Amino acid sequence: MRLKPWWLTFAAWQSDGDVFLILLLVAFSIVLIAVFVFRPQSTATRGGKMIAFLALFALPLLCFGIGASSELEHPKSTQEGAVHTATM
Repeated sequence: MRLKPWWLTFAAWQSDGDVFLILLLVAFSIVLIAVFVFRPQSTATRGGKMIAFLALFALPLLCFGIGASSELEHPKSTQEGAVHTATM
């Protein structure tokens, strides 16, 4: 069995990187939300309110956007692979 060179498998690494990034952002959001749930006095200052906005609104929205983009890109990559193998 012959293995592919590492540079040909970069697309698979990119896909795993997207999943890792999404999981990292979700975990970071959960930690920030937990801080605000267990220490609500941290939102008393202006900076605390801005971080709370990021944790409760912006980061989950970013995670959703990255996940949706990754899912919408997946059919394109599998379709291109099918066309490439069909022409060979």
